[in-house]
Formats: sequence, C-alpha cells, structure tokens
Amino acid sequence: MLVHEAFGLDDQMILHADRLAGMGFLVVAPDLFSRGRRVSCLIAAFKAVVAGTGVAFEDI
Repeated sequence: MLVHEAFGLDDQMILHADRLAGMGFLVVAPDLFSRGRRVSCLIAAFKAVVAGTGVAFEDI
C-alpha cells in the first residue's frame, strides 16, 4: 500500500504505484483527500492519526 504525503495523491505517487504494479505487486494507493477540500481533509487525517481512528483509517 502506498500512502501519499501531505500534498495528496499526485502524479509521482501514481507513477510509483504503476511501476510497482508493473513488477507484479498488488498496489493500493487511496486518495485520503478525496472527501472534500484538501485543507479540511488534511486536518481530518491528522486528527485521525492522533485518535487512532477516523476517516483516513476507514479509507485505508
């Protein structure tokens, strides 16, 4: 599983996922910012990390 950094799922992460898939790996790269505006999703993701539960964990 690839989890993107703070800037979201970008072209570079998609290239990494495609490269690994091309080598025979099963790759999952969820976009943790897909449920709304980037800033609000980023805040929710950090809150989820602190709490150990939340939307980001559900997406993963």
